[in-house]
Amino acid sequence: MPSKTPKKPQHKLSGRFVPITAAGRRVKAFLPHPLPPRPPLDMNNLARACSEADMALAANPGLEGDHGTAAHTLLYLFERDEAIRCFRSG
Repeated sequence: MPSKTPKKPQHKLSGRFVPITAAGRRVKAFLPHPLPPRPPLDMNNLARACSEADMALAANPGLEGDHGTAAHTLLYLFERDEAIRCFRSG
């Protein structure tokens, strides 16, 4: 029965090994590829959307409940949706 040799891990997608000297010994260090750039944030668009949400909340007093206003919940959901959208685009 032929012996199976383990496959070498494929690191080419995530980085490379570079030779270095540490404590007087020659070793290989893994150098990862740089991270992708952060997606640009359109703060004007975000500020306008928050302003529109505030106006919508002010125009509808029915959004207030026994435990305070629903504004905090709506803004939380809006911010979470924006965070997910930014995460997926990057």
